Amino acid sequence: MRLSLQFRFWSHMFALCGFLALVWTEYFGGALLFLGLFAIVLSPICERIASRYPLYGKLWNIPMALYIPFLFFDLVATNLVIAITHLVIFIQVAKLLNQKKRGDYHQMYMMSFFQLLAATALTSGPLFFVAFLLFTLTGVWALTTLHMQGEIEANGVLEPGTINDGRAQRGIADWQFFSGTLVLALASILLTAGFFYTVPRIEAGFLGRTDLREPGIGFDETVDLRVYGRIFGDSTVVFKAELPQYPNGFDGPFYWKGMSLDIYDGMQWSKIKPPRSADFTREMMVNDGDENGTFGPGHIGDLTGLLEQVIYVDTLGSSVLFGMPDVVRVSGDFPYLIYDTVDYSWRTPQESQRNLSYTAYSVLPQYDPDALRNASTDYPDLIRRAYIDNFGRGPGIGRRIVDRAREVTDNKENPYDKAVAIVEYLNSSYSYTLNIPETPSGTSPLAWFLFDTKAGHCEYFATATAVMLRAVGVPARVATGFRGGEWNEFGRFYTVRQDFSHVWVETFFPGHGWVIFDPSPKQEIGPVSGTWLGRLSGRVNRYLLSLQLRWYRDVLGYNRTDQWQFVELVSLNASNFKDEWIEGVRSMRISLPRLTLRRWHYSFWIAYILSAALIVLIIVQAVQHRLRRHRLVSVTTDRRRRDALILYRHALKLLSRKRVTKPPNVTPLEFVETVRASIPWAAAQFGQLTAFYYEIRFGPDDDSGEQDLSVRRVYHEFKRSLARRRQRV
Repeated sequence: MRLSLQFRFWSHMFALCGFLALVWTEYFGGALLFLGLFAIVLSPICERIASRYPLYGKLWNIPMALYIPFLFFDLVATNLVIAITHLVIFIQVAKLLNQKKRGDYHQMYMMSFFQLLAATALTSGPLFFVAFLLFTLTGVWALTTLHMQGEIEANGVLEPGTINDGRAQRGIADWQFFSGTLVLALASILLTAGFFYTVPRIEAGFLGRTDLREPGIGFDETVDLRVYGRIFGDSTVVFKAELPQYPNGFDGPFYWKGMSLDIYDGMQWSKIKPPRSADFTREMMVNDGDENGTFGPGHIGDLTGLLEQVIYVDTLGSSVLFGMPDVVRVSGDFPYLIYDTVDYSWRTPQESQRNLSYTAYSVLPQYDPDALRNASTDYPDLIRRAYIDNFGRGPGIGRRIVDRAREVTDNKENPYDKAVAIVEYLNSSYSYTLNIPETPSGTSPLAWFLFDTKAGHCEYFATATAVMLRAVGVPARVATGFRGGEWNEFGRFYTVRQDFSHVWVETFFPGHGWVIFDPSPKQEIGPVSGTWLGRLSGRVNRYLLSLQLRWYRDVLGYNRTDQWQFVELVSLNASNFKDEWIEGVRSMRISLPRLTLRRWHYSFWIAYILSAALIVLIIVQAVQHRLRRHRLVSVTTDRRRRDALILYRHALKLLSRKRVTKPPNVTPLEFVETVRASIPWAAAQFGQLTAFYYEIRFGPDDDSGEQDLSVRRVYHEFKRSLARRRQRV
């Protein structure tokens, strides 16, 4: 393939990679890829039209002028990143559909780079790595062929692949050349990865990876019985959770708690917020964490015995952190966290979460039913005022609900048996459903559930349990979060989706704390069985989720703490290597056979790395040598004339080292006089070399070979003369 065709091909592939990077984001569909392909296919046709009809290029001023007001509208309607991306796409399409000079290709490459940069701000998925890899490879080849094409045009030589004197000239842009540049591109990617793991990164400012759309799910500080249950049915992934202590799965129940709600006003649950009231005190502790990035109330002691959960949040429209109740420690790259001492919930400074990772440590108590039955009913004043005396009997909680609670718990002597009786009553007498008829105006939703529909979702079951427990003097509140987890056998983690959202009840027992009671008959969602196609689809989906988790964990979740740990690990290994090396040298002095393989382990890896670097250096030198030879290719394909040009150029390079440079507008014969004035002791040989250059290049062919030997002999004499010390005349 001719170099000009390769140059255009790789330039268009480079531009296509920019479109592809945007297509794999969440904000541009496949239509953008078709737009890029359409512009690339029409590019050669439009170039011919523009070269024959200059009016074509002038007509493009019209859409460019019309795009300016659209840009202002785009900035208002969307945001800065999306609007700039639209502008870059428009410029790239305009460049592809017009006649292009060398500078236009530079602008095309810059637009493609801007598209990749925009993709980094608009996506966080693992497909971005594929786009980056293709962008790097095609970019190396496009820039290399662009440079080679420029050298050909600047030196006025024919490009490789042209025919002259009945013979085809062998070009340098062959498979060896592209394999060499491929190695260089891969080496640059590995070098980039090395910088990634060693050099601390800086946030990207307004181009940082932020959530430009509405978050997938939000957790407000309220639960409204009229609307809250409508979030079910959405299988969007909210977060993934690893349990390092249970690599083969966790046997216990899954309750991923976000927060607890205290007040029920007859319509919705809400949370008591500061400022503190006289009846209820809520302390919000701002926690700065320790030097290791671990946050916890009070002194952070040993984490042994706690359940460790590594959480990877996809998109969440809330600042609440989730974990198995109760989370007592959190570790992550946060400036600070807010800890609620009443419901033991954790919050981040941000209003939403996107691609966030943290580690939660929880205490999982083992409750003994007999111990709970014998628990004291002497509740602390704070608990009694908050959950029995002053709350839970507001508007909408009629006498019928209180009487029903007493009826269900009749003959139950302790709070535990009362809670169990209410849970069993709701499970046996009511059904679970998401299709709830609208509550009549003026009717309490809870009363409508208990006495009319007798069917509802988990919010109704939890509300009924908590209110009925308060009615019989037992402190209770509702907790919101997720229940269940979908096991991923490929990545060994649990996937929590939006339709896993759940509300349950927490009941207080002195000496034991808050104990979970779940009256909802809703079953935990697990792997879905069915047809073989459905099972295959689920398996593929779980495998893709495992790849996504690795991307989040090893790339997006690689924070400053991990970087410092990496640096400390390298420093420790370097120190150990130094000690082992010194010990190895000492042992070698004592007895050579005492040397073990382990002491030379690091030496082997150093030799391996140096050898790999040497191979890369040889490849670089080979590519540079071929590029230099390409610049020296003559108009003709005759080997002797090409060699004469090569020797003459080498002589010019030797003179340039002596600060005697040939200007482009000076002929070779005129330059001989310059050399005679500057370096007279080598002027005679250079004059002969110039004469041979003229004779071989422009004279008749000489098949004897004597001419080749003469020019090489004169060239070597010139080198020896140039190396001698200047003699006085």
